[in-house]
Amino acid sequence: MRKAERRRQAINSATLRPKTAVILGTASCVFDDIDQLNNLIHNREDYIVLSVNFATILPVKPNYIVGIHGDYIDTYKAVAQIKAEEFGWAKDFYTVSYTGHADYIYPELESEGTSGRFAISVALEKLNCTKIILCGIPIDGTKRFYGDIRHDYAKIKDNQIWERIDPTKVRSFSGNTLKRYGAPTLEWLQTH
Repeated sequence: MRKAERRRQAINSATLRPKTAVILGTASCVFDDIDQLNNLIHNREDYIVLSVNFATILPVKPNYIVGIHGDYIDTYKAVAQIKAEEFGWAKDFYTVSYTGHADYIYPELESEGTSGRFAISVALEKLNCTKIILCGIPIDGTKRFYGDIRHDYAKIKDNQIWERIDPTKVRSFSGNTLKRYGAPTLEWLQTH
């Protein structure tokens, strides 16, 4: 199937077994968050992974590479392909963006200027996930793991777009998103 044909189709979420999504962000806390995730969920097949932007650098195989910066999505995918070769992963991941050159493009989804928020919309609305765990998405100005780059979250951390997320479906390991949604637990994961 050609890329242009895939863009017009919805992601076929019926073929996905897990209904829990792990969204990997780029804040420096992502490494601690992944450790906590691995202590909570031991079977990688119990969740799908959405890697946000350069989270593709992390040693976690993505199912989807997500970002609102459509012009950079090919770069994020190239990094994931290098990691796939390094770790022996299948290169069976797809790119998803708000605009640009992605396999799937969803300009109608909410992002409010953050790829992490866009990834939540993709997981909930396109992949039909019922549980979302945020790793490395504290929304508190924590520097990114690949440099001393910070996002000015002061403008958006209390934004209504974060309030519109159903708090029963999202959990986080760090920062403002942990304060807003709480930490994931086995009990929460086992509820329907």
